[in-house]
Amino acid sequence: MKTEKSPIKLVALIIIILAVIAVLFTFISSQKEGVAMVNGKSISKSEYDKEYNFIKKQLEGISEKTFDSEAAKLLQENVVNHLIDLTLVKEYAEKNNITFSEEEFNAEYATRVALLGGEEAYRTYLKQYSLPEETFKKDMENELILIKSIKHKNGDGKFLVTEEEIRAAYDSLVLEVNNSGLNEEIPAYEGVKSWFAKQLENQKIIAESEVFLEFLRSEADIEILI
Repeated sequence: MKTEKSPIKLVALIIIILAVIAVLFTFISSQKEGVAMVNGKSISKSEYDKEYNFIKKQLEGISEKTFDSEAAKLLQENVVNHLIDLTLVKEYAEKNNITFSEEEFNAEYATRVALLGGEEAYRTYLKQYSLPEETFKKDMENELILIKSIKHKNGDGKFLVTEEEIRAAYDSLVLEVNNSGLNEEIPAYEGVKSWFAKQLENQKIIAESEVFLEFLRSEADIEILI
């Protein structure tokens, strides 16, 4: 025997269906509110605004000029592409279980502070460029992940540094310091050899970054929304 659905149940069913459609529409709309979609993940407008405003402030401070519309558009493109690249690198690192240890981070942090002239000079540098320490460290984390990802993709052998390259870099620094007239004491070669080797390796890796990022982009589904 065929039974007829109650009008009340039918109305309730319609309300549920409409509610589900509304939720889905809201979800899809919220995904589209970002500045770009990368493999189905949204780069939020707030994330973009934070990065854009920070870089704009830095550049205006250096040039002492306000941005015109053409410069603003170019910066917008660069910031969006930068955030896309960051997203792709993080995605690659997660898929391949690429991380860095606390010891690696602390060692890199100590090296960068030393290169800036020590703790006091480092603090002056942050203040001079209105650079939050959190941002300094976050950028360092991103670079460490990029370097490790590129090495994972290409293998360590591609970035080997020879004794001749290390010596040439050291001699170049010695010559530069001597010609500058600065009364700076230069550490002995053996004492800084490993540091030079690491920096030269990183230079080779970073030089490969454009090729690596192009590879990630070629494999990705990217939609720019602004």
